[in-house]
Order: sequence, then structure tokens, then C-alpha cells
Amino acid sequence: MNSRALQLVALALCAAAAGDARARVSYAGPGRTTGTAVIDDSERGMREIRPGDVLPDVGELREIDEHEIVFDRPLSDEEREQWRAAGGVVPDIQRVHLYRRPTPEDESTPGAGAAAITAD
Repeated sequence: MNSRALQLVALALCAAAAGDARARVSYAGPGRTTGTAVIDDSERGMREIRPGDVLPDVGELREIDEHEIVFDRPLSDEEREQWRAAGGVVPDIQRVHLYRRPTPEDESTPGAGAAAITAD
């Protein structure tokens, strides 16, 4: 397996480890208060959050726009070791993009309500 393939495997393992936590949170849209986002958290229900707020296992909210919210989550020692074992560059954080969940008007839009994970 080449280096790029190993990095992708390590990224997939990290994504799977954090996937359960993200699955319980969805982005409903911008909040009523400027600079906030409304999320639906299966543990705490609908609520507004703002940049700097931390959701356990998801990360710290860094960015909000109409279409997505972005969290940064430090990798655990175990996740960092998975990256090292795969021979990849070990990122400091995992960046999680939660796309706004679809409304009845845009349910047919591909990718609506999805999550994307990158490592920075």
C-alpha cells in the first residue's frame, strides 16, 4: 500500500472513531442571534451555539455560515498513533464540517445534511 493510501486509511479510522458523536448532532441553520448556529443534539435537543463552544467528541465550533458549521477537534493519542502507524503526517486537529440538514424544499440536493472530515 502506498503512502497516500495509508493516509486515507488512517483518516477513515479517525473518522469512524468520531463518527458516533457527530451522528448525534445536525446543523439546522443560523441562529436567531447573529453569529450563532442552531443544532439538533440528540442528547440535549435543539439549541443555539456560538464559535468557541465545545461539543464533546465533536470539537470546538470555529466557523458558521448559512450552509455549514465547522469544528476543530484535537486528535487523541490513539488516533495520532494510527496516523503514525500508517506512515502519514500526523495532523494536530481533525476538522469536521457539518452541512446544513435538508429542508423539505432542498431534500433532493446532493450532499445536504452530510458531514465531511479533514485533517489539518
